[in-house]
Amino acid sequence: MSAKNDSGFLRMFLFVLGALVAFTILIVFTASSVSEMLEKTQGKDSRKQAAIAERIKSVGEVAVAKAGVASAAPRSGKELVGAVCGACHATGALNAPKIGSADQWQPRFDANGGLDGLVKSAIAGKGAMPPRGGGNVSDGELRNAIAYLLKQAGIDAVEAASQAEEQAMQVQ
Repeated sequence: MSAKNDSGFLRMFLFVLGALVAFTILIVFTASSVSEMLEKTQGKDSRKQAAIAERIKSVGEVAVAKAGVASAAPRSGKELVGAVCGACHATGALNAPKIGSADQWQPRFDANGGLDGLVKSAIAGKGAMPPRGGGNVSDGELRNAIAYLLKQAGIDAVEAASQAEEQAMQVQ
């Protein structure tokens, strides 16, 4: 008798389970139909559409630029120092010589052989400073920026270069 009860229970269980699945499908279909009908008669909810658009919008954009291309118009030394160099040289971060500090700039100026040596050093990168100061900078712009930094420290790089040339001519 136990096997007969088990098979009766199994049939009843499957019937109830099937009825619940059918009822669930009927409810989902009815809700979908009602939702579509309401949307047709009332129109789309602009607040709901705006909320959806806000949730799926891009977090950011990718900007692709050509590597190694300098800006179209050359920047002055002051502009470049303000945009790129000032981040470290204004505060002396990572042992960068501070803007206007002659006692920090003069030894570097002398050790590198003047403006040309400093430019060459800046192009290659020096210590914690990345090549070209980490910016998209042409050689001319870099030269202008270094001349500006030296001038702020009271070192006239152009005059020093002309004096070095005169001394070289006298030796010959």
